[in-house]
Amino acid sequence: MSDESTPGTRVTHDEEAHRLEATTPDGEVAGFLTYDLVESKAPGGRGSLIATHTIVQPHHERQGIGSSLARAVLDHAQEHRLTVIPECSFVRAYIDQHPEYKALLP
Repeated sequence: MSDESTPGTRVTHDEEAHRLEATTPDGEVAGFLTYDLVESKAPGGRGSLIATHTIVQPHHERQGIGSSLARAVLDHAQEHRLTVIPECSFVRAYIDQHPEYKALLP
């Protein structure tokens, strides 16, 4: 898992669709990450972001696309005070390798 991004690759976040996309300069979707949101039922409780899937197109693997997506969704969760449930094995491994995100786990 690398933190190096492909030059010019851009990550966009469609909050309504619960999806982040990494696109190349020519507009190709190189990868995406999907998630679900669960609101807290406790008053003042934190909601949760469930990272469900990270998909990178085979010809874009090992270019840091997945890491860019994982970092973006974790930063989003942190900014919105959400806990993270990493059902996606890639996001789980990313958190294991980046202890600064472990506080997001329930």
